[in-house]
Amino acid sequence: MKKSFLFLADGFEETEAIGTLDVLRRGGMEVQTVAVMGKQEVKGAHGVIIKADVLLREMLKEEGELLVFPGGMPGAQNLSECGELMGYLQEHFARQGNVAAICAAPALVLGKLPLKKDIRMTCYPGTAAECWIKTSLRRRSIRVWYRANSPAPLQTPANIQ
Repeated sequence: MKKSFLFLADGFEETEAIGTLDVLRRGGMEVQTVAVMGKQEVKGAHGVIIKADVLLREMLKEEGELLVFPGGMPGAQNLSECGELMGYLQEHFARQGNVAAICAAPALVLGKLPLKKDIRMTCYPGTAAECWIKTSLRRRSIRVWYRANSPAPLQTPANIQ
């Protein structure tokens, strides 16, 4: 199994990043945190500082199993404004790679991809206008293209049928 990557930019939502990282690693995935702003220490939206495993430029030649984008503001905006990261994401998307985006990241990060207009995903309501993707909080509309994004804690793809 290839490595997976969780991308961090200043202003990331700490719970979305650390909680996701913890669950994926406990589940047996090899996940590296990636700092996208040129320095290894990344400051979360609430002041928590995380030392990322690698810098973006150090992993760009690797193909990831899963790319994870936590939300948070201005973290998701900072991710979406990183040209190298967006280029990497577009190449990954073109190969039909797995992607997970949380809260504001579906709109701000994935919204820059050439997605079909009928793809449904959930995102933070305040960011829905940032992209043309149909959003829905209905229980049967939670599936996000290759992985699940949930509006409620502890929901998993297994119980969203």
